[in-house]
Amino acid sequence: MLLAAACSCGPAVAGPYGSLGHAAPNDGGAVRKVAVFGRDERVAIPARMSALRQSVGLIYSNEARSVCTAFCVADNVVATAAHCLFRTAGERPPRLGQFRFTLHAERKRPSSRIAGYRSGTVGQVVVAGSTELRIEPPIDATSDWALVRLASPICRGGKLAVLPATPEQVTGYADRQKLLHVAFHKDFPKWQLASSDRCSAETAGTERQRRRIERDFKERSRLVLHTCDTGDASSGSPLLAELASGAFAVVGINVGTYVQTRLLIEKGRVVRRYKADPIANTAIAASAFQNRIAAVATAKLLTSRRKLRLLQEALRSRHFYTGPRDGRFRPQLRIAIENYERANGLPAIGLATVPLLGTLMPPRKLARGYGKSPRRYQRLSRGRLTRRFRVGSAGRTRPPKAKPAPVD
Repeated sequence: MLLAAACSCGPAVAGPYGSLGHAAPNDGGAVRKVAVFGRDERVAIPARMSALRQSVGLIYSNEARSVCTAFCVADNVVATAAHCLFRTAGERPPRLGQFRFTLHAERKRPSSRIAGYRSGTVGQVVVAGSTELRIEPPIDATSDWALVRLASPICRGGKLAVLPATPEQVTGYADRQKLLHVAFHKDFPKWQLASSDRCSAETAGTERQRRRIERDFKERSRLVLHTCDTGDASSGSPLLAELASGAFAVVGINVGTYVQTRLLIEKGRVVRRYKADPIANTAIAASAFQNRIAAVATAKLLTSRRKLRLLQEALRSRHFYTGPRDGRFRPQLRIAIENYERANGLPAIGLATVPLLGTLMPPRKLARGYGKSPRRYQRLSRGRLTRRFRVGSAGRTRPPKAKPAPVD
């Protein structure tokens, strides 16, 4: 069993941005060209859904030759599949600073890069369930989500409501024929936004399917299997529920296709891999990420290496962080923050924020600066930073000593 990611990535072909990704044919590999069940029911979105054009767009990198669907969840935040940004386990991840988001597939339309691309702090504003997605058992598909803060509020006026839906609630919408899928597809004419409705969805199905899913997936508590028709570039697209009011709300993210591959094995070695047969498309219930959106949109982040080093030292003193104290935000620091948050009953978001540093370090200690950093003391000994970092017992900056008056 494999998870086939529906990200359009690979050898470059011409696209609406010039050089975009295209998934090459792959015999049982990680990417399928299209996953349509029965008759292809994808159509250009009807007039009643036209407002979604201001909510669903494309996140792409010409450098990485990758393009996926993403959707607005705040004025400055979009959601997509994590593998669109980081690829899968064993692959070299693209540079996040090269990604852009746009609501229109045509050239010369407004787009936004990820926040922090100028200062090199892009990694701090991307919160993902996983940065190394496993696509072979045990598959961690339910971690294949990402929230991305943009450099400009390009989603203003178009953010979608996100319900903290469980897989059972998603299947309930499908049973009432209120579940639909909206995405861009590489094989759909002129990169139009398309919809697929009357989708069926299930969490496990028969007892045999349940055992197979338990065997193949690392975590299935937020896994949704659905039959909405998809194609390349549809990874990261929203599963929507049509509410009684006629509005649409996000209940999940489409991330790939669950496929079964037959192998011919001789003397313990795979000598032939047959064409993969799709079982179902896979999605993640929105309850996996809904409670993190507000924090990603509004968090006041640490941007200086000095303060990031203080955070590393504070987490190290509490035995959550074992990495280098270099003032750089790396996955190891994010994991340490998440572990600290879990240990204190907080949502595990993993952002290096100003309030977090204030909680970990008393104000007086924070005001003293770099802690046990030799460079700090060298700079102080040369008479620099004295006014800013030397704090007296009363919490005020010590005035410089007055020079003695010359003796006549």
